Amino acid sequence: MKAGLLRTQFSYQNTVVREKMKEKTKESVSAVVPIMLIVLLLGFTIAPLSPSILVEFIVGAVLVIIGMVFFSLGAELSMTPMGERVGGSMLRTKKLWMIVAIGFILGVIITISEPDLQVLAGQVAAVPNMVLILSVAVGVGVFLVAALLRILIGIPLAPLLLPMLRSSSPSSPSRPRTPAP
Repeated sequence: MKAGLLRTQFSYQNTVVREKMKEKTKESVSAVVPIMLIVLLLGFTIAPLSPSILVEFIVGAVLVIIGMVFFSLGAELSMTPMGERVGGSMLRTKKLWMIVAIGFILGVIITISEPDLQVLAGQVAAVPNMVLILSVAVGVGVFLVAALLRILIGIPLAPLLLPMLRSSSPSSPSRPRTPAP
């Protein structure tokens, strides 16, 4: 009895993984192939490339597609359910301050661990690395808290965005007044 149940469950999971893999393959191909076609078009017209470089490029593009499929499949099958469970358990506490604090801390920690941000910080010589990383991390944490509060309290998006739009719009340049003749 148990063996039959296990076979049925395994078969179902296998089917789900295959369907997700097809979906992720389509997504990856649709993301990479247009760029690949542009590079190939340029390689055959404006900037001719040697056949060995073109073969390396095509092999690299295929490997990128395969890597994207497995990465996005792994993220969806493992990280998404885990995030949903953590988020659900946070909501069940019904303590707004705890949800906000955990959201801020997660935003800061995830941003600090982002490798691209660390590379960027190494390239900006005018600002110390840790100052740049912490500034961006705190900013992400604050905006994550704003997003959480917006969702939990039900604040419309427009009032949050309008002040930013007003502050970023170019003001009319003031012209010097010329005295009237």
